[in-house]
Amino acid sequence: MVPPNIGATVFTITSVDIHPAPPGDNRLLAFATIIVEDVFAVHDLRLIQVSGTAPFVAMPERKVQTRCPACHGKTPAVERYCCKCGAPVPAPGADQRLYACVCHPIAQPCRNYINEAVVAAWERQRRSGGPATQVTQ
Repeated sequence: MVPPNIGATVFTITSVDIHPAPPGDNRLLAFATIIVEDVFAVHDLRLIQVSGTAPFVAMPERKVQTRCPACHGKTPAVERYCCKCGAPVPAPGADQRLYACVCHPIAQPCRNYINEAVVAAWERQRRSGGPATQVTQ
């Protein structure tokens, strides 16, 4: 794997930590953490495989928060009842997002590099049955 040259910046993924997904979800293969240049970590990457396709990396997400009409506390938009007071929370509209990206690559070469590093580490771990952490440098 060759690190991408994005503009004037080149970065290297120095470590990929793979944790197999719990049984039950046929599409989710593993969770991953990548370390960039030994100084920056990205957690909660998900390795997903849809039937008939190659595995791909999905970037970390968080649940979008909404305000409870009764207590004005924050509660995830996917919930039907407030997490603080238990009051009913209006259902989200059809155009409302329920999840938001935490971070994501802007350039396609960067996305490809992350995908290749995580998939390669997962395949090495699967073949060897060895440790979860794979150093890619």
